[in-house]
Amino acid sequence: MCKQCLGNIHEKDTESDIIDSFPIFYKDHIKDISKNYWKECNQLLKKKEYFSPKDKGYIHNKFKIDTVYGKLDYRLIEDFHNHKCQDLMCQLIYNDTHEYQRNKLYSKLPIYERSDKLNYLCYPCIMKQGYKNYKFD
Repeated sequence: MCKQCLGNIHEKDTESDIIDSFPIFYKDHIKDISKNYWKECNQLLKKKEYFSPKDKGYIHNKFKIDTVYGKLDYRLIEDFHNHKCQDLMCQLIYNDTHEYQRNKLYSKLPIYERSDKLNYLCYPCIMKQGYKNYKFD
């Protein structure tokens, strides 16, 4: 996890900082990466019977991550939102997505907000990354 996710910084990187930090490989293959992300996302959410923040199926309401900085609490946003996941790969996919799709898809994604409201992670990224030391409540 990045320093921000672990809770030891309080500033958000700008989108251009995030995009510029990615190797050229990712930039050249973003269409395939994005296609795979959405395929895996749809399969995962279908399995959990998640359709929207108002119809969340069997997805967990909160989780905790144990870090060297202490426990970080995340809670599911239970309404349509304008937040985006701050996982670096997810940011790259978001920035490559057409604005219409952003408005239609991203407001429905299950996003978890850290208790200090400075970091957001989507359920697919949490599951895909296999963050160590996390526990769903």
